[in-house]
Amino acid sequence: MKQLLKTILKPIADFFRKITYKLMRDVMEDLHTSMDNPSSAPIARIPVCEDEYLRIMFLFQMASFWPGWETFYQACLDDPRIIVKFAFLDELHGDITQMLTAKTFLDEKQIPYEVYSDRLFNCFQPHVLVMQTPYDYGHRKAHVRSSAFYRKGTRIVYIPYGIELSDTAHARDAHFCNAVVMNAWRVFTFSERMREDYHRYCSNSTAVKCLGHPKFDTLYHKEKLACLPEIAEKAAGRPIYVWHVHFPKITPQPDGSGIMVTPWLEEYVAFAKYAIEQKDLFFVLQPHPKFLDGEGDLGVKARKIVDMMSASDNACVDWSDDYRNTILNCDYFITDRSALMVEAATAQVPILYMSNKDYYEPLTAAVAPLVESYYQGTGVEDMKRFVQQCRAGEDPRKAEREQAFRDTIPYFDGKSGWRIKEHIVDALYAEQESDVQNQLRELRQQVAELNARLDELNARPQ
Repeated sequence: MKQLLKTILKPIADFFRKITYKLMRDVMEDLHTSMDNPSSAPIARIPVCEDEYLRIMFLFQMASFWPGWETFYQACLDDPRIIVKFAFLDELHGDITQMLTAKTFLDEKQIPYEVYSDRLFNCFQPHVLVMQTPYDYGHRKAHVRSSAFYRKGTRIVYIPYGIELSDTAHARDAHFCNAVVMNAWRVFTFSERMREDYHRYCSNSTAVKCLGHPKFDTLYHKEKLACLPEIAEKAAGRPIYVWHVHFPKITPQPDGSGIMVTPWLEEYVAFAKYAIEQKDLFFVLQPHPKFLDGEGDLGVKARKIVDMMSASDNACVDWSDDYRNTILNCDYFITDRSALMVEAATAQVPILYMSNKDYYEPLTAAVAPLVESYYQGTGVEDMKRFVQQCRAGEDPRKAEREQAFRDTIPYFDGKSGWRIKEHIVDALYAEQESDVQNQLRELRQQVAELNARLDELNARPQ
């Protein structure tokens, strides 16, 4: 019966997938058109007047995106030239799963904030607005989309919430042609090699600067991130394997079909059964916030994995929005496609990268050398071999992995957030100087015209 339902529903699902892809392409084409249309440009950017503070507003929506902001936000707070307004967008819209814990996260981290309103924006008149997610249509109502802010004259800054990983046509659209990137005044990326892709695929590539990514700053200072007490207590000195799983990822294709790029979940179910039997080891399942959102069989298998790991005495499930304490305090790491597969290299432990056995997702040239330096797997047997290799204390790819990380993440010094802040300050002051020069030029022109008029009047017969 179940198979019959799948057979009936598949053509319907494929139809809606085609419609979704077409709508996404239409939105992007409309966006390109509006960007080229002079009437869509702001009347003027909010001016930076002489001797006034620089005003920067952070628009917060999702807790799990916080690592990409933290050190940049702190650098702005510490700079006496800047007034910071931290605004929490308390509006659930579109894909809301990752928004649900936002307020709790801010309260627990004791980050002071004001609830966003258009009145708050209009009163503060930020020179710069830092936006957290790039998907206007999937995450925000019309009044808080980047196009609305663009028209108000603020300068939009976007720091990608993750690392640009996939090199499919669909992913390029998501990375380089989404609304926030297209409307941005500045986009900051982690390497010059990634900036080359922006120049290749993004028509707003002049906005893109390479100064490093703030999410690596705290990872650089590992000593600041201790193991979570509940994990340390339950592990009780046993070697810790962190198993990070993305939600089952189906990438849409132009013809409307979908390709599964993460491993088949039955492989993961089999590994969960194996893991809980290894009583001398401790496993931390670290799921993507949307791991349980899958429909049908995907949701059933994902729930089974979580339930098995939750109930075991040598495993646990870490749903923390701030994933950094866990990835930096493990002995071994298993991951599939996710920004964490790059960040995990900062832990300096053996890493197994899992992909789908029927489809290896092409990766961007900026991250491929690092991921290819990891141990590779597609199914449960590869995962078991990795565990046994680690048990034996073997890590033959260690030097290759460490060199690949140095090549891939050139700004790993804990200062990316500070560099971004300094760049923004310098750019705003340069605008101010340019405005002053323009005003002086206009004044000189007016004086010259007045002098010419005066000479003309003096030349007339009395």
